[in-house]
Amino acid sequence: MLEPNRTITIVRKGQREFLSDKAAVDYYEYRKPFLTYLLRMGKNPEKAKGYSPYTVSNTANRTARFDKWLWENRGGYKTPPDEDDTKAYMKKVAFRDVTESTKGKTLGALGRYSKWLRHKYNRDEWEFSWNFQSGGGNNGPRDFLTKPERRKIRQAALGKDGTPNYGTDSDLFEADPDSWKFTSLVWTSLDAGLRPVEVGNAQVGWCEPDNGLLRIPRED
Repeated sequence: MLEPNRTITIVRKGQREFLSDKAAVDYYEYRKPFLTYLLRMGKNPEKAKGYSPYTVSNTANRTARFDKWLWENRGGYKTPPDEDDTKAYMKKVAFRDVTESTKGKTLGALGRYSKWLRHKYNRDEWEFSWNFQSGGGNNGPRDFLTKPERRKIRQAALGKDGTPNYGTDSDLFEADPDSWKFTSLVWTSLDAGLRPVEVGNAQVGWCEPDNGLLRIPRED
């Protein structure tokens, strides 16, 4: 599930100034299999399980920035990059004035890039000397929603469309089921502590209503 106005971009606008017409076609044909691989099987190739569109969109953007930096700083357009290129880029990222989470997400995106290169070209996976946590530390302050804020969000969601389609007796409501999507997305996010993209990936079988539990398999 992608947020509104978010897309998976194969060739970014900022890259085109470095590409001739032929190079643009070549790069498009190089990138499309990479992003397709991530979507279809990148997370677990043995089970043909891909990453969510949200993750692929972010990975596409971060690896595109890496490719652009490579062309600007290491001799012009080329594909694929090598391990020395990646180490030089991560050294630059490591000393940037950004959060550890941002650095970790860049490292994770390059790791996915490397796995695809192994899959496509039988290359050795890149080894990194850096170790950044993409989720950030656990000791920093958290920006939790207060109870009044949660109530306001619930009411706003109810005003957006109909009633939620979970945990209710359908005989009590006459709302059009097609109009429950937004409310259900928001309410489930609040109740289960999930991001909207995680709600979109959720399976009905995870829910145990009799026990009041949501069991998410480790592999998911």
